[in-house]
Amino acid sequence: MTVNKRVKYLSRDSAFGILTRPALELTLSEHPRSKIVRIYVLDLNDIHKLNTSLGYDKVNEKITSILKSISNSYKGLILGRVFSGDEIAIINAAGRHLPISRITPFFQKQGITFKCVYAESYFGRSAKFYHKMFNKLSNQLRDRNFYQVI
Repeated sequence: MTVNKRVKYLSRDSAFGILTRPALELTLSEHPRSKIVRIYVLDLNDIHKLNTSLGYDKVNEKITSILKSISNSYKGLILGRVFSGDEIAIINAAGRHLPISRITPFFQKQGITFKCVYAESYFGRSAKFYHKMFNKLSNQLRDRNFYQVI
């Protein structure tokens, strides 16, 4: 496997086929700076309980199905895994607002709920900037400063 293919392979999360956090940060930093980017971080609820009751493979299938459906329905989105398996980033590269109410049904159909935080920035900042931003968004989720989707 060539170096470029290996890097491309390692930038994908093996469970869901979406970008890893470092790849997500690099992708954001490589775009032209003048463009606004809208970033949503979803913290999926009770994934550990679902893993216990359904098994990891079944839960991974459900989440992969959700992410593929969202990606197919809304072109221009960048999907990535932010921290653990239950935190997913949805980046709207088109700069338009993506109402959470539009993606909620994809999760509800699979019996999964989530908490969500939102941020706006510009493409083209450093990967370190996006790393810090994802940490802040994660802290907002931890501190319960979020929009809850039930």
